[in-house]
Amino acid sequence: MSAQPALQTIFPAPLKNWVTPKSTNRDEAFRERTIRITVGILIAVLFLVILAQGAFFPSTWELISLPTLVVVMLVVSVAAAVAVANERIGLAGFFTIMTMYMGSVGVLAISGFATRLTLPVFLLTLVVATLLVSPRQLLITVVIEGITFFVVGLTHISNAPTESVSALIGATIDAIFILAISGLFLSRLRTEFDSRFKVLSQSLAQVESSSKQLSHANEELKISIMRAEEATERAKVASQAKSQFLANMSHELRTPLNAINGYAEIMIAGMVGPLVPKQNELIGFILENGKRQLTLVNNILDLSRIEAGADKECDQVHSAR
Repeated sequence: MSAQPALQTIFPAPLKNWVTPKSTNRDEAFRERTIRITVGILIAVLFLVILAQGAFFPSTWELISLPTLVVVMLVVSVAAAVAVANERIGLAGFFTIMTMYMGSVGVLAISGFATRLTLPVFLLTLVVATLLVSPRQLLITVVIEGITFFVVGLTHISNAPTESVSALIGATIDAIFILAISGLFLSRLRTEFDSRFKVLSQSLAQVESSSKQLSHANEELKISIMRAEEATERAKVASQAKSQFLANMSHELRTPLNAINGYAEIMIAGMVGPLVPKQNELIGFILENGKRQLTLVNNILDLSRIEAGADKECDQVHSAR
């Protein structure tokens, strides 16, 4: 078994758990994920810097020095990690921006304008702040960074030789101008992002609401179909019972009617002795009405047979489908 699969089984799961937000709100989840990724990168980088300083670049610990700056930034980064782990997103975002701001001020205070990292670090702080705070708070961050640049720039100007003062003034003005323009554009970008995110959230909410309504309608449709099937089955059973009842009653009625008609024909034929004319007339009426009643019973029997046959044909069609 190679070492790479072993590393993949050790590291991906904890890293995935760390960058996965716990918040269910979309906006909060985005901010939380950004904080988790940023804080994780900061802690890893600061920890490597501390190791590199101890092993390869030992330096004197002073109040304003690179080792002190790195340790303080690491402490604040850990505080941000603890806050985001406890789902205190606002406090975690404040600690994250504070860590990067401290790094920006530290680089400016220690190296001044001599290093090319000064302005990029300040701009990176603004970019992270754009993702974590509101447009108003972002503008406040821009103002604070501009004031910091101005104050620290004055300090370097007052301690600089006469021939480099003009260069420091120009660098300070350029940096403040770049920070101001970048802050304004980033603030506008965050405002546009919030506006579009709000529209998207409303659209998603409408889609979720429509989906719930559709699901509810489907459930009601299923219930209606089940009730219709039950009603159809009950109607089928009732129809079969009715047909069976009519068939049985028709047979039960036809049997005594045949006997009545037969006895009447025997009496009219004189097989039981001679009858007076009035008796023949009355027995004729009995025979006539008996035959009419028998015709009606036969019609009912034929109708019940037809209905029974139609039901059987419908059952055969449904079973064939």
